[in-house]
Amino acid sequence: MISLAVQRAKLLACWKYLPFLLLAWNAGCDRPERLLAPAGPAAKLALDSTRPLPEVEIRRVKYSLGFFAVSPAGQAFGAADNTLYRIVDQGDRIEAVHSFADPIQGLHFLPNGYLFVSIDQDRWNPDKPCRIYRSTDQGLSFERVRTLRASCALWWSFASDSQNNLYLGEYGPRDRGLSKKVWKSADLGRTWKVVLQIPDVDGAHVHRVAVDPYTGDIWVTNGDGPHEAIYVSRDGGQRWFWQRFSQATSVVFTPEAIIWGEDTYEGAVTRYDRQAGIYEKTLSANLEGNYGGSVYDMARGRSGLIYVPMMKYADQTHRPSLWVGDGRRWRLLLDLGSKRGRFAGFVQISLPDQWGYLYVDRYKIRDPE
Repeated sequence: MISLAVQRAKLLACWKYLPFLLLAWNAGCDRPERLLAPAGPAAKLALDSTRPLPEVEIRRVKYSLGFFAVSPAGQAFGAADNTLYRIVDQGDRIEAVHSFADPIQGLHFLPNGYLFVSIDQDRWNPDKPCRIYRSTDQGLSFERVRTLRASCALWWSFASDSQNNLYLGEYGPRDRGLSKKVWKSADLGRTWKVVLQIPDVDGAHVHRVAVDPYTGDIWVTNGDGPHEAIYVSRDGGQRWFWQRFSQATSVVFTPEAIIWGEDTYEGAVTRYDRQAGIYEKTLSANLEGNYGGSVYDMARGRSGLIYVPMMKYADQTHRPSLWVGDGRRWRLLLDLGSKRGRFAGFVQISLPDQWGYLYVDRYKIRDPE
């Protein structure tokens, strides 16, 4: 595990002499988000940038779920309070699978089909532990594999690679000594080791943990405020490199780009072009009307379209919304509306399931074939 304090010192040394390389960082000064070709043949997108974005069908369902996950076979699951559900009948109905003692905070499937579930009575209370459970039979039975003391694992805290290595970030209280680590299990959750610890300062905790399927790189983001940062490891978590200042809380990978959803008031999406090595903000929802808010999750459909949910806190006045686009162009898909003084919007969206549907709370989305 590398010391991030040492890396930050190296970054400052680079910045002193080469201000224009603020985004350069890797064993001294290096390019961010390296330019790598996708593993194997490049995926062929169904989108044509010269044509209008295709129409998307979205409609309400009769149930309310969050914290989605889709199995390798395409079976979609979701959670409501402390109960795990399976989504059936092409998204029109749900079946209860398992109930836990505390509310579910996150779900994640490994490529081999193992399901991991995190539960926590209060993610912000350091006296309430977060418990991680594993199922080897699609949720029929569970065994506890880890307990996090004074931190929590959310839906965005889990990631895994093609070899079934599992990565788990700590979210929750931002006090010194809390919510600062990323863990790795190379044996399906039986044992764990710390592979990254972000700076141990008040106000910081781990946000998104993700694995790039085209390169195998592991990405970790953290906040909040002045502590915002993105780190990357290219060797399974042995070494980490600071990449850029950003409080990104969601990410989507495509063969051509990495798309970041930002945790800001404006409803921002930033696109990193793998070939050109250029960052470009391609969506600021607040410039399109009374929209905006944090982008806590995104998902890419089979068509190549990217879905971007946005939310609002109780003290905010913009309208929560859902956007769709190809990474460069965006269109408003759903304006939820909201009442003052209430939390509203979507914090998570599922990947496409066996029928091609993606899910947000109370809606299913038919990604165009």
